[in-house]
Amino acid sequence: MIVQNEFHERLMKAQREDEHLKTIMKILDSHSYEDYKVDKNILYKQKNGAKLFVVPASMRRQIIKNAHENGHFSVKKTKELIIRDYHIPSLEEKIKNVILNCIPCILADRKSGKQESILNPIEKGEVPLQIYHVDHLGPMTQTGKGYKCLFVVVDAFSKFVWLQPTKTTSTKEFLEKTPPKTVCHFEALPLPDSPADGQNNTSPSTPNVKGDDVDEETPTPGHSGSSAGVGELTDDQIMEQSITKTPT
Repeated sequence: MIVQNEFHERLMKAQREDEHLKTIMKILDSHSYEDYKVDKNILYKQKNGAKLFVVPASMRRQIIKNAHENGHFSVKKTKELIIRDYHIPSLEEKIKNVILNCIPCILADRKSGKQESILNPIEKGEVPLQIYHVDHLGPMTQTGKGYKCLFVVVDAFSKFVWLQPTKTTSTKEFLEKTPPKTVCHFEALPLPDSPADGQNNTSPSTPNVKGDDVDEETPTPGHSGSSAGVGELTDDQIMEQSITKTPT
C-alpha cells in the first residue's frame, strides 16, 4: 500500500539519521546484536516472537501521540497499542509526558465531587469589636525566651490588632502553657439589633488583652493611636513589641 510504503521510507530515513540506531545497524553488518535485526533496510527488534519496528528518537513522540489521540486512551491502553508494532525505550514514561500535555485530556480531567468556587469576602461588621480574624503567625526567629510564633487577633472593622507571643502554633500549647492572665479573652459588644439591657454580652469572639503585666489603657480600635497592622511591621519588630511585657 502507498501509505505503508511512505511510512517505511520515512522510518528508514529517520533510522539512518539516528546516531544510536546507525551504530546498531553497523554492528549487525558483521554479527548479531541482542534481538535486533535488519530486514529490507529497516531495523527491527524481536520480542515475544513478534517483529517490532525500532522507532528512532525523532519519530517517537509522534508515534505515541497518534496512538493516544486515537481515543485519548490511558497510559496502559496507549502502551498496549504501541507495543503491538513498535519498540520504544522507556515507553511508559514517554506516554505519561505526552498525556500530561494533551489539551483535550486536560480539559476533560475535571475534579469530581464538589467543584471549586469563587471566594466570598467576609463581612467586616457595622461597628468595631463585632467580627474578628484569628490566626497564628510564624515561625519566626526565636527569641531568648523561646517565643517564635504569634497569636494574632484582628478586628475586622477597625483593623485593630492584638498580639500574643507563643512558642508553637498548637492550640494545646497556647491554652496550657500561656499564663491565664495574659491569654486573650473576649468581651463582645451587643449586635446593633440586640436589646440594650445595660450589660455586656460576653462571647468567645471579642478580644481584650488583660493581665498584671499588660497596660489596660489600650488605644480604642480605630483610634489614631491604635497599633499598626501586622503586615506593616517586620517579623522581628512584631515579636519584640509583643513580648516586651510578656512573662517568661
